[in-house]
Formats: sequence, C-alpha cells, structure tokens
Amino acid sequence: MEENQKPNKLGPVIMGVIILLLVVVIGTQFYLIMQMSNTGTGKVVEDSKDKGKKALIAIEDVEPVSVVEKKVYTLAPDSIGQQYRLRVTIHLGVNSKSSEYKEKAILIEEKKPIVGDIIDTVIRGKNYENYQQPNFWTDLKKELLEKINEKFDTDIMVDVFFEDVYIELIS
Repeated sequence: MEENQKPNKLGPVIMGVIILLLVVVIGTQFYLIMQMSNTGTGKVVEDSKDKGKKALIAIEDVEPVSVVEKKVYTLAPDSIGQQYRLRVTIHLGVNSKSSEYKEKAILIEEKKPIVGDIIDTVIRGKNYENYQQPNFWTDLKKELLEKINEKFDTDIMVDVFFEDVYIELIS
C-alpha cells in the first residue's frame, strides 16, 4: 500500500522566490522610511563662498522673522477679468548660524518696509490663476528669496513661510 511519492522539486524554488520578494519589499520599505525621516530636518541653501555648492542648514538654525502680518492684497485680474483678494501672513526664515546674522537681522528689522514693498510688488503681480498652479508656492518662495537676498546683498534668508492664507473673489 505504499504510494509512489515523487519528490516535489518546485516547492523549494517557490519558497526561494517568496523569500527573495520579501527581502526586496522589506528593504525598499526600510529605504523609504529612512528617506522620509531625513526630509524636513534642514534647509538646503547655496553656500555664499561657492555658488555651485549647497549646504544643509538645520531647521533649528532657521529663525522666523515676521515681515507681513495678515495683510490683504488685491491680486491682478485673471484672464476673464475677475479679481481676488489674498490675506496672508509672511515670515522670512533667517539662518541664525550665519556670520552676518546679527548685522543683517537688525538691518532687516530696520528696513522692514523695504522687505514689505518687495513682497507687495511680487504678490500683486500674481493673479488667481497663478495661485492654482501646483508649484506656485515653491516658485513664489524662490522668487521672494532671490529678490530680498539680492536687495540686502546677502544669502542669510533661507526660507519663506506663509501662514493664515485666505483667497476670496471680489464681487
């Protein structure tokens, strides 16, 4: 009553493939988790000595400086002539570990109307359609940083923070 049992040669191959897939999936998840834990911990800025080289600034070294408090802007008309109002609070992120931090921080505080004017000019040149673009806020940050840093002949401003953003149609 012995039955002929053929050894199953396919079983070990399937187990090997399953184990290999598990290792790949777990490795990929571990890599992604490590990448996500490293994002948001610093700000990449250009090093002033070498414009091509980027330096990472720790988030705790970025000091927010309020430059616009709940200001209301009338935006440029859109393509169909409608106008919108934008209310926003804007802070500049200043590199507190920079060698010129104390000097430029005082200058920024004294020249806040000039910073506000630069921001006003850039924002009023935008319309509602611009705000609907997926990369609008990133581009706006870059434009503001470039113009403000250029005006003050520095690279101490490393980020722009928007808060309390509200856009409404003017009827």
